[in-house]
Amino acid sequence: ATLVHGDPARPNAVRVADGVGLLDWELAHAGDPARELARARHQTLDPLRGEADERLVRALHDGYRDRAGSLPPGFEERRGLYHAVAFLGTAGHFERWVDWYDAPADELAVWVEAEMDRRLDAV
Repeated sequence: ATLVHGDPARPNAVRVADGVGLLDWELAHAGDPARELARARHQTLDPLRGEADERLVRALHDGYRDRAGSLPPGFEERRGLYHAVAFLGTAGHFERWVDWYDAPADELAVWVEAEMDRRLDAV
């Protein structure tokens, strides 16, 4: 375990002269850096429906490697698990985001269930 931010989302990021920094460390804890990297991708790059642009994912991973020397140990092995875990937050906040989409709530609910199943099947 290592110290992780806990909420690496865009509202907590600030651009500084030599890169990007993170604000609001109230959720910091000793955690898995592989999960933190997966969470950073989910919170900053992944659209609700569909997958993140691979060029952006590559840039995120390259930036991580530039700072840390490599991706976190176990990242590749746990990537699918953390992809599913990240989606739990999406499903758990359904009532918050459903109004943002131009689709009936029941259609979106069916999609959320199918997407969660797809991610769990990949683990």
